[in-house]
Amino acid sequence: MEFRKITVSGTPFEMGFAFGEACKEEISALLTELLSDKPDTKLQKTMCFRTLYEQYFPDILEEARGIAQALEVPFSHG
Repeated sequence: MEFRKITVSGTPFEMGFAFGEACKEEISALLTELLSDKPDTKLQKTMCFRTLYEQYFPDILEEARGIAQALEVPFSHG
């Protein structure tokens, strides 16, 4: 597997948005694959970590919000 180097800067949200814009096709394909089988179950498992991320890694959540906006997909607040 080959990886591209992507340089971003700004706030966590701005970095997430820039990353999302740069990797839109790859991220969309990954999300399609991850959510193709029983998406509600996988989403519930993912969301159980949200409290930990809110407490210990809030910048990562902001990056995720930026990526979601760049991909034009909803970012759940629940």
